Amino acid sequence: MGEKVIDENKEEVDDLTDVEKMAVYTAGEAYTETPVDDFLSRHKEEIERLDARTEGSLAEDLNESRLVGCQDGNLRARVQGAGPEA
Repeated sequence: MGEKVIDENKEEVDDLTDVEKMAVYTAGEAYTETPVDDFLSRHKEEIERLDARTEGSLAEDLNESRLVGCQDGNLRARVQGAGPEA
């Protein structure tokens, strides 16, 4: 991305209220589900063989990793400091 686009998006996010910002960050969680689901459906047979061999669940591992990443990002967004005051 060009710096101009990044600056424009940052300005847009800066103009949002705290409630709107939280909605933006939590909406990102939904966008991470689709790629994981697509990957799992495309590689279903290979994943089943892997799971049988390792006695684990790649699907669970991927979903847990996705959720931890989202939670970490949302936590960072909340603790980045106070927003600007007029």
